[in-house]
Amino acid sequence: MSNTNVIYEVNAVVDPARVVEYDAWLVEHVQDMLGLPGFLSAEQFASVTDEGSLLRSVQYRLEDEHALQAYLEGDAARMRSEASDRFHDDLRISRRILNPTRSSTLNSCLNCGAPLAGQYCVECGQRHRARMISVFELLRDVFDDLLSWDSRMWRSLRPLLLRPGRLTNEYLNGRRMYYTPPLRMYLVLSVIFFLLTSLTTLGSLDDSGFVIDGDGVGIRPTEQRSQQEAADALRELAAARRELGALSGNSGVAATADEGDVVADVAQRLEAAAAAQESESDAFDCSEIELDVSPFGLDEQQLRELLIERCERFTAPGGRKALLSQFIDIIPSLLIVMLPLIALASKLLYLFSGRYYVEHLLVFTHYHSFAFLYLMLLMGLFTLIGQVLALSGAITPLKVAAWAYAVYYPYRALRVVFHQGRLVTIIKLGLLAIVYFIGASLLTVVGMLIAVFSA
Repeated sequence: MSNTNVIYEVNAVVDPARVVEYDAWLVEHVQDMLGLPGFLSAEQFASVTDEGSLLRSVQYRLEDEHALQAYLEGDAARMRSEASDRFHDDLRISRRILNPTRSSTLNSCLNCGAPLAGQYCVECGQRHRARMISVFELLRDVFDDLLSWDSRMWRSLRPLLLRPGRLTNEYLNGRRMYYTPPLRMYLVLSVIFFLLTSLTTLGSLDDSGFVIDGDGVGIRPTEQRSQQEAADALRELAAARRELGALSGNSGVAATADEGDVVADVAQRLEAAAAAQESESDAFDCSEIELDVSPFGLDEQQLRELLIERCERFTAPGGRKALLSQFIDIIPSLLIVMLPLIALASKLLYLFSGRYYVEHLLVFTHYHSFAFLYLMLLMGLFTLIGQVLALSGAITPLKVAAWAYAVYYPYRALRVVFHQGRLVTIIKLGLLAIVYFIGASLLTVVGMLIAVFSA
């Protein structure tokens, strides 16, 4: 015989007039049955038959078929007679034995073992899959959360961008499975944003240095070389025209020669501007660095030598590009530090709102995610308008509208989440902006120092 547990089921159709009496008796009867050898547990069920009669069922779990056979040959007659002697014709009994069959893995979750009622487990949420079909399916599992059009990431982007505070409220209200978890979305968007920023920023630099572009969208090389080259070209043009005027001697050519003098004058001015830029860029002498660190108990000479060495490294050709690259790598870590700090400031401003600190942290996690997504869209939009569509004049009103929405977004998010009045929200947003600016400035200094001394 098998050693697998078996189920012994007893079904009783009870006369409605005596069902209360039977239910009371059944409780004691079940306890007596569980006291017999081999009985492990029992489950009681109540239902109504198709004819409208009241049905009571008990499923007894026994150790094995041997224990069941011992019961049927020994105590079964006595236990059955108790019911029949008491309820007579008011009770109809039927019995059956349920032997377990070999279970199939297709009917249970491979992760937690729970029974499956569909393709997703109701206990852990994992999708049922008996085996990995192909390499494509493996790669799809890797990128599904990011690239699938019906994934939580794509469903989260629209409310994140257009419905300030919506995702935060959804998460706080317990509706979380439909959207990407806040921290995961923050990490994904920040990685994409800083990767794009690094590529577009560092790719546009050369050894001559860099300045912030006028559109505030990227970084462009300095114009020092281009001015010098223009001056040289204009000087050659002026000399050629003077030579042509000397050979010809007519009035038309004389006018051209006079024009050449004007061109030469412009060339001289451009050359002077380039020389001034060059002298300004070379005006700083790293050896002139002086500092007083005696109050801090540091070795002044050793620190000064280190600063001079770093200064010379980053003022050398290509040095500023290396410094900027190092600083860009540090920015994500600085923002991670910034999140709990600004959340703490928000908690203090909403001290009596009854909100937990983690709720404030959630608000600014979503806001930073919005900022990454919004900046990426603006960079792409301005590039499209300025270069592809040749509508650079349209950038200015778009920038005004973009800044207006960037200011409106946190105001609206705070109102949606914390439900306070307009004026109170504006005041608190202003205070948070001041805290954010101070914190960002300090962290920028810290980040730059780390970039200087770690490169």
